[in-house]
Amino acid sequence: MAHTHDLPVPKAAALAEDGAEEILSVWIVNKQELATVFPPDLYGEDVWKWGAVLANVGRYVANAYAKQTGAPENEALEAIRVHFDEALRGGGG
Repeated sequence: MAHTHDLPVPKAAALAEDGAEEILSVWIVNKQELATVFPPDLYGEDVWKWGAVLANVGRYVANAYAKQTGAPENEALEAIRVHFDEALRGGGG
């Protein structure tokens, strides 16, 4: 499997006293499609908890974008939310 780089383990995960577990990996395939792997039964019947996972991913992305560009984090998060909602409605991404 060829890919450009492996991402590092987050510092908090590496230093976690009780260990850490990877729960979501995402790849961009052919520069456009997404491929993912995750444990679908992680939360059992509490599927709504995946919403919290995705919200936290959005916050991390908005924070990183803000640090990199100087843009306000809340504006970046709102743009992510708007496009997230559009993608869920089938409007692309």
